[in-house]
Amino acid sequence: MKLSLPARVYLGLVVLGAAGFLFYWTQAWRGPLTTTPADFGLMAILVVLATVAAYFPLQLTPRYKVDVSIAVVFAFLLLFGVPVAMALTGISLLLGETPMVLRRNPATGKRLRTPRSVLFNTGQFVMAVGLGGVAYYSLLPHQAPAPLERPENLWAIPLTAATIYLANSLLVAGMIGLQTGRGLLEVWLPGRRLDVLQFAGLFLIGLVTALTASQYPWAPLLLALPTAIIYLSLKRTLQLLQQTVSAVEAMADTVDMRDRYTYEHSKRV
Repeated sequence: MKLSLPARVYLGLVVLGAAGFLFYWTQAWRGPLTTTPADFGLMAILVVLATVAAYFPLQLTPRYKVDVSIAVVFAFLLLFGVPVAMALTGISLLLGETPMVLRRNPATGKRLRTPRSVLFNTGQFVMAVGLGGVAYYSLLPHQAPAPLERPENLWAIPLTAATIYLANSLLVAGMIGLQTGRGLLEVWLPGRRLDVLQFAGLFLIGLVTALTASQYPWAPLLLALPTAIIYLSLKRTLQLLQQTVSAVEAMADTVDMRDRYTYEHSKRV
């Protein structure tokens, strides 16, 4: 299915909006600019983990996956500030698989990774991080999350997570609605209960990662554990699928042989 003209315009607006947010935050950010080799190492570890998590999402059902890289995106924002988080998010999405595919092979139905899919997903997440930064740093200007000394800090965390979740899910729902001719809320509302629980858990993982990384530089390596679980889960899912396909093929062969025997027997009779 090709992208409709409104969907193409929408895609362009999302990408331009993400670029505009990145430019705005680059100009407006007045946080500490000093970085150490440890900071660069931490960035590299998180980018690698986000990319791997995007390639191996947790396959809960045949049509539903959980992308743990969202937790790393949240950790980016809390640890490094908005412009760096937006840039690192964009890099990890450009390197990783795309969670939403805009094109499929009409003959086989197979998902096609196209430049438009990559641009939309990158723009969608980068814009969501930029909006989350507005929520977070309007309450906590240029402050890392580690101390959590004041009561308003506790409000900033869920407000930021909710902003990223709403921006991300609404942008995706808008694209799906334009492609299918359905309303925004009609697309967005179904399945929100499961999505909210999923995102809440992922943001909690991102928060814990950011808090522990401020004390222990090796802490992000703990994200390798859910990534490994995701990989094993996906591998097991593919094995079960292959077993199901093999069983269906064997049953079809048995039915075919039985039909052929019945036909030959009736022919002889």
